[in-house]
Amino acid sequence: MADSPKADLWKATKHPRMRPWLAVAAEVPATFAAHHYWGDSVPAAIGLTIAAGVLTAATWWAGEGTKTGRRVHATLSTGVGTAYLVVGTVTGPFEPAMASVLVIGGSVAAGSWNIRQALRVNVDPQKEGGSVETGILVKSIGNAKAALRGQPKVEPNKVTAPLKLDGITNDELGNRLKEIAVELGIAPTSARLQPDPERADHTNLVIVPQDMLKTSVVWPGPSNPDGSITDPIAIGIYEDGQEAVLWFPYDDQTKRNGTHFLAAGMNGSAKSTGISVAMTEVLTKPDVIVWGVDPSKGMQTFAAFLPYMDWVEMTEAGGNNMIDALSQVITARANTLGQHGFKNWTPAAFEQLGMPYMIVWIEEAAKFFRNGTEMEGLGSIRRNQRHYQPSATFRYLDADGRPRTAGRRRLLRRQGLHHRRHGTARRCARRRRSPRSMGEPQARIRLPRGPWRGGGALRRPAAHLHDRRRPDQRDARSHNARRCRPNHCRRCGRGLRQPDPVRRRHRPDQH
Repeated sequence: MADSPKADLWKATKHPRMRPWLAVAAEVPATFAAHHYWGDSVPAAIGLTIAAGVLTAATWWAGEGTKTGRRVHATLSTGVGTAYLVVGTVTGPFEPAMASVLVIGGSVAAGSWNIRQALRVNVDPQKEGGSVETGILVKSIGNAKAALRGQPKVEPNKVTAPLKLDGITNDELGNRLKEIAVELGIAPTSARLQPDPERADHTNLVIVPQDMLKTSVVWPGPSNPDGSITDPIAIGIYEDGQEAVLWFPYDDQTKRNGTHFLAAGMNGSAKSTGISVAMTEVLTKPDVIVWGVDPSKGMQTFAAFLPYMDWVEMTEAGGNNMIDALSQVITARANTLGQHGFKNWTPAAFEQLGMPYMIVWIEEAAKFFRNGTEMEGLGSIRRNQRHYQPSATFRYLDADGRPRTAGRRRLLRRQGLHHRRHGTARRCARRRRSPRSMGEPQARIRLPRGPWRGGGALRRPAAHLHDRRRPDQRDARSHNARRCRPNHCRRCGRGLRQPDPVRRRHRPDQH
């Protein structure tokens, strides 16, 4: 039965493309019936005319919120169809003129709707260029129990669709992003959600059809040489092709605070390259100076910038000196700005005082946090709104040499060791009295390497403890030698010829 001509005809009749043609065909019986009953009635003609006008106006009113072209098309089709019914009621549908109008005009009207339906996938093109597949998009989010709450914003490589959630949360809709990507024919990572912080039932669906970061882009050079440091500093592009910019100083108009940046990533992720691009453009501004520190790569990073930077250090000791000097420089600059009525640095301060904006560029900044004391200078930089530009790798971010974690302490206890500062440990009292710990000095014990900077080289008490008395029996000299004299060895108390700034102990050949 399903393959019979009758079934095929019935299936074709129900197709959406047949609806305009069925509406045109329905004009014939409707006009014939109206002419038969009301052909000679003036009140009926007046009533049909009023009804036709009301229906046409209702069509225009119902089209509010749609595009102008769709609204006009629907209203015009309704007006022409009802006008034909009114005229046909008076003259009859089989008059030669009426029949010609129905055949020609009806074919044009029905065909125009078929064309609009065929183009429904690319409906309502945006003025900015490009078009959004609204039909498929509406179907996709409809399956996810969400609806458009406005027209999608179309950009060259980005579509932002405002959505209204119906009975689901933003997290539940996020679980359907892969299915939406399949229905739209895009990559799984090309669709994401941006929740509205003020409305839980509102969110934005962002679609990026093509990832622009897959291909390298040649840097075009400084965007505004001889400009001001208050101008945006372009460093690259985002995945949708938009320009990525950095803002450094305080902005008096927008009240944007001065910005600090941290470049972090794995080896080879171009951290130094990205910051170098920014610094290249920064150094084209006449109202800024740059200080730089790189205790690891040195000339490899700063070689091209040396003639243009104000102060450069390539050793850890030099970097510590620069960080120590920064606190005094910050105070002096702040006092000068305050004396002349400036709360923050602005281009006016450079014009009146000749004081340029200052940027501090620190590569491998984690090296200055290992000891716990050098970070005071860096914290002062941030608190005083100077610019701090470190670059580090993830593996250096956790570089504290002291084993503070509970897991580290448990590991020491399992091996019969007490936790001591700076990566050292000693055997506990109960193990010290055991036969194993007596007699000749034992060999070194080296704990597994971990996030505490590789543990420390350990010895049993017979090997390295000069004072085996309990803490309450030790004299003041032994206590001072171990803890309170920064220029003396922690083990033996003797003065250090070449002190180690981290562990403060003699090298093996000095004991």
